[in-house]
Amino acid sequence: MQPPCDKEKVMPRPFQDASGPAGGASASFISKPARGWLHPDQLINKEGITYAVRYIGCLEVNTSMKSLDFDTRSQVAKECINRVCEAAGLKTADKRRKVEKRVTRAIGDQPLMDFAGANVNLSISSMGLVLTALESGRVIARHEMPRISFASGGDTDTLDFVAYVAKDMRDWRACFVLECGGGLAQDLHKEAWFHGPVSRHDAEALLTKDGDFLVRESQGSPGQYVLTGMQSGIKKHLLLVDPEGVVRTKDRMFESVSHLINYHCQNELPIISAESALVLRCPVHKSRQL
Repeated sequence: MQPPCDKEKVMPRPFQDASGPAGGASASFISKPARGWLHPDQLINKEGITYAVRYIGCLEVNTSMKSLDFDTRSQVAKECINRVCEAAGLKTADKRRKVEKRVTRAIGDQPLMDFAGANVNLSISSMGLVLTALESGRVIARHEMPRISFASGGDTDTLDFVAYVAKDMRDWRACFVLECGGGLAQDLHKEAWFHGPVSRHDAEALLTKDGDFLVRESQGSPGQYVLTGMQSGIKKHLLLVDPEGVVRTKDRMFESVSHLINYHCQNELPIISAESALVLRCPVHKSRQL
C-alpha cells in the first residue's frame, strides 16, 4: 500500500554518524567496477561529485530490485520515469505503451510529486547520494550507498531523464526521477549517427564501406546501445554498455554514448573490442534511406 504523500516519505532520513554502520572503510566503494570509477577514487571517496539537475518526483517500488533480472530492473526504472514525467506534465501519457504485469506489480499507483521541478544539486560519493534544493538548501533526499540498488536512463522519448531506486532508513523503497538537461543523461536523439531501435539487419544494410558506422538501441536488451560499423569489409556490432550500466570500451569508461563516439572520432582512435578494432570514419546519418 502506498504511504501518505508527506514530506517524511519524500525526504528519507539523514545518514547515520560516520562512527555507525555507514561509516569507515567498510562503507567505501560499494560495488566498485573492476576497472575503477569514471572519476578519480580520491574524489569519489571524499567530497564526491556534484551535478546540477532538476528533481521531478518519485514512485514507490514494491519489490526488491535484487530479486529481478537486469532487463526487468531496467523496465521498472524506465516505467517509473514515464509515470513521474506524465504526472509532472513533461510528457503525454501513451495509451499504446504496453507494460508487462511483472513491472506494474513492482511499482506503486501514484507518483509523489512534492518538490517537483525544483533545481537541485546531486552529490554522489562512495558514502551515498544527496539531493539538495538550490534555492532553500533543503535536503530533498539522502540515501546511503548500500541502500541504492539500481539506476537507469530513460527511453528514447525520455533520454534527458535518469532514475535511481533506493530505500530510506525505514526501508521504504522508491524510484527517484531527475532531469539532466546538461547532458548527464544520454542525449542521443540530437546525434546524426543515432538511429534509435533499428534492427541488426537494417543497420547492416546502411553500411557501404570501411569506416561507416551508426549507433542503435538494442531490440533485445532495454538500456543497451550497439555500435554497428564496417571494418575490412566485415560488418561488426559492439555493445557499449557493460552489465553494471557503465558506457565503456575495453580499456576506458565514458560519461555517455555520445562521449564515447565523439572521443574516438575526434582523436581518430579505433575502438578496441575483445576480438578486433573498429575505426569510426564516416557516420551514417539517420536520414539515409534503406
